Amino acid sequence: MPYGFDDESHAPILVLWWSGSTSREDVTACLDELTKRFEAWDAPGRIVFDFAEVGDFNADMRRLLASWRARNRRLLQDRVSAAGYVFTSRLSRGYLTAVDWLKPTPGFARRFFSTRAEALAWLESEAPSPAA
Repeated sequence: MPYGFDDESHAPILVLWWSGSTSREDVTACLDELTKRFEAWDAPGRIVFDFAEVGDFNADMRRLLASWRARNRRLLQDRVSAAGYVFTSRLSRGYLTAVDWLKPTPGFARRFFSTRAEALAWLESEAPSPAA
């Protein structure tokens, strides 16, 4: 499986990580599991989406992710207080920051980072708290 969830190492922050090649089926299964996890949260939480080691996350995969975000907009607003996204590519981070600035997702704070450590540091200290 090219993805996994770590909800213990940095609790209460959930870390979703990807590694290696991925397929449409992998992305769909991951998003289904992520939806169930968010639905089970009693209160808004924080998450790191770590895409630093993902391979073959092509346009089809990005469309799947965008479609999932659109379908689950309300769930994200209700269950996620802050999200840190990890991409090693400066181009990806810059592009996504611009997209987020032009079309923000209301309801939770998002920032883009080059390392998981940076994302975790922001979520632990600077991101809006779940109670905010």
